[in-house]
Amino acid sequence: MQEIICTNKRVRESGVELLKIIAILLICISHAVQTAGNYIPYSTPSLDPQMLFLNLFRYFGMIGNTIFVVCSAYYLFDSEKSRWDKAFNLLLDSMFISISCLIGMLIGGYQIGVKEIVKNIFPDIWSKVWFVPFYVLLYVAHPFLNAGLQKMNRKTYLSLIIVLFLVFFVMTFIVPVPEVCALIYAFVIYIFVGYFRRFNQDFCDNKKKNLILFSVGFGLFLVLATAKYLLGTKISFFQTYPILLYSVSPFVAISMFGLMNFFRKCNLHSKTINYLSSCSLFVYCFHENYLLRTYIRPQAYEWCIQQFGTSWAIGWIMTSALIMFVGGFILSIIYKETFHRITAWLSKLFKKWLDMFTGWLEKKIYQ
Repeated sequence: MQEIICTNKRVRESGVELLKIIAILLICISHAVQTAGNYIPYSTPSLDPQMLFLNLFRYFGMIGNTIFVVCSAYYLFDSEKSRWDKAFNLLLDSMFISISCLIGMLIGGYQIGVKEIVKNIFPDIWSKVWFVPFYVLLYVAHPFLNAGLQKMNRKTYLSLIIVLFLVFFVMTFIVPVPEVCALIYAFVIYIFVGYFRRFNQDFCDNKKKNLILFSVGFGLFLVLATAKYLLGTKISFFQTYPILLYSVSPFVAISMFGLMNFFRKCNLHSKTINYLSSCSLFVYCFHENYLLRTYIRPQAYEWCIQQFGTSWAIGWIMTSALIMFVGGFILSIIYKETFHRITAWLSKLFKKWLDMFTGWLEKKIYQ
């Protein structure tokens, strides 16, 4: 994933790459907890500390995704164009990994219907791994965003941020939010980060200020998310109004922006960290593959419940997340050194064909 994020090689700090690895771990935990929701009612407000922690862990997915968007926004804000071969490569890697998992499941004897087979051959069309097409859209759109944002003065830019805050974050308290809000949320973060990138670079480079920003923002997130859950035990409104999930997003975005800047200035350099971070997309696609999360993970959880019961839920859920994290990296490293070489070659070929077609079409239109 960071092959796109760090298109400018002079900014490949290992601190940011380490943060992305942590983000993948958080996403693995969130997905592990998500599957557990089919067996453990942690989403129902309770005074049980274990249920409270599981509910908070569910937010880790939003936190991890926000980290990737914040990192992308910071580095892409200086970029003037998209590289189509990179966009193609993201989609092809997602497809190849999905097909690999499909073949593995078929070899393992699982009965998979024709419709599911087709959907897993083209996972991005059917949103089987929603973050990949979502991220590609953000990447492809970023030069157009930059072109408009770079023309704004400080006052106009700040006004835009205020309006977006009112329209997006405040409205989520009032009306149900569709899935497209995840993409809107990413664009809002991009614009927010771009403001500091352009007008307040000194703040971005101040480790102390960003550590304070993270601490305050994350503290407010914990207080709000915990209060929302505990109030649900007394007030039915907080049980039946799930759209309040986005009520914590401003604090998540602000705190992760501060955390990214802190890691960015840590002056950490490691080829190992950079290499592992380059596998981030692959880990995401492997551990959250539709077939694996639909067939394998539920079977593992049923076994865990039989062996350990629900009283030890946090233990075996966290163990499952760690297995997905480590196993995902092992599979991703193998994939990176094999099939990814093929997708990289195909992406460049598709880019060449696109350029040829665009040139031919341009001649036909303007000759």
